[in-house]
Amino acid sequence: MYPHLVTTAQRNPTRVLLFCMTMLLSACSTVSQKPTEPQDWLQHQAQLNDIHSWTIRGKLGIRSTDANHSATVFWRQNGDEYHIQLNGPLGQGKVRLKGNARQLTLERQGQPPQVTDDAETLLIDQLGWALPIDQIPYWIKGMPQPHTPSSGQQLHDGLLTDLHQSGWQLHYSHYQASNNTVLPGKLVLERSPVKLTLIIKQWQIRAKTPAQQN
Repeated sequence: MYPHLVTTAQRNPTRVLLFCMTMLLSACSTVSQKPTEPQDWLQHQAQLNDIHSWTIRGKLGIRSTDANHSATVFWRQNGDEYHIQLNGPLGQGKVRLKGNARQLTLERQGQPPQVTDDAETLLIDQLGWALPIDQIPYWIKGMPQPHTPSSGQQLHDGLLTDLHQSGWQLHYSHYQASNNTVLPGKLVLERSPVKLTLIIKQWQIRAKTPAQQN
């Protein structure tokens, strides 16, 4: 023990004991302290994880190096199965995307359906831009894709405002109440050279099926 502490201990042992306890608690706090997510955000994520079947209607804006376009969008999701209908994108009329995590079928007016297990390549080839099919069902709900690295996450009042994941930068600027929860109303996704702006005008949440409940 340092000489000045020995002298202090002799004069006031209680003071030294309190000093040592304070230092010990401070050291423990420094070692164990880890960044934690706000409780309201964790609760909100749990609520979003419980939503497996939903439908949205709205508008999708597409900006790329070639041109700017927009389409009305109907999106029905049931587990990992999706049915997406875009009306008016790129001057091509109606486009339907159907599939799941393993396969995508693209249908366009006047052309035979095209089936692939590489959704991004097919969409870029046919439409000139790609939807992040695997991630966006989570992003649409306002949450990161689970078990996938992400960065730049920012929250406001327990809701996601910004996120960088799978090469895409996301920004949420509007939320709306629907079915006893709060869900995005506007989402911007950017990955150079593409910028997608999704405006959701209507949410419909469907109850779990017996299979999903088990």
